[in-house]
Amino acid sequence: MAGNVDLSSEYEMREQIGKGAFGAAFLVLHKETRKQYVLKRVRLAKQTNWQRNSTLQERDMVSKLQHPYIVPHVTSWITQGHTVNVVYGYCEKGDLATLMAKNNGTPFPEATLKLWLCQMLLALEYLQVQKVLHRDIKTGNIFLTAAGDVQLGDFGLATYRETEGDRPEDMNLVGTPHYMSPELLSQKGCSFKSDTWSLGCALYELTAQRPAFNAFNIHGLVTKIRRHRMAPLPPGYSAEWGGLVAL
Repeated sequence: MAGNVDLSSEYEMREQIGKGAFGAAFLVLHKETRKQYVLKRVRLAKQTNWQRNSTLQERDMVSKLQHPYIVPHVTSWITQGHTVNVVYGYCEKGDLATLMAKNNGTPFPEATLKLWLCQMLLALEYLQVQKVLHRDIKTGNIFLTAAGDVQLGDFGLATYRETEGDRPEDMNLVGTPHYMSPELLSQKGCSFKSDTWSLGCALYELTAQRPAFNAFNIHGLVTKIRRHRMAPLPPGYSAEWGGLVAL
């Protein structure tokens, strides 16, 4: 649950596992249960009003999301009025982008990719019911548990979406360029379909071990995405899977 009681003393710092412009992520150990979690700390002091509101919205949003394929929120608090602390479940095998790099080109089994796709589609279905747009689905934001299940995380760019009508904030280009949908790049706005497109790009990348769309500059990248220009998938996968992953 989200609260304002400082729970820092309940956790033992193990190591820093990530760092951003306004904060960092730490692997921590709960002193009583001896269970590992991830503590994300974000400083509000130097953020713009938009960034501050986004950080506080993320804290509130993740506290309400409960799904087996979304990284679980454990608790949160604000210290000294300017540092947001959020404790998340720990995915022992890290994110899929890092896992791909460690595998050094070794392909994932088709059965594994199908399992991950089903799990992510269930997560997206749940988010749509909750009226939540993730807006930054990519391999680096999909995490793998010790049991081999995937969980969607990092809701820093997420927003609520009540209807499919246009809103000013939906027209903003937010997210990671390689995963942006043609509609978003054409300034038609962000929708639940945009999240599905981004997931498709992630699955292509996991299959081919390379981005679905790549170019030397942003103009070339946008052109390829709009025209759906991507390289064929490597051999070794079924025609059924190839047809499913093709965007």
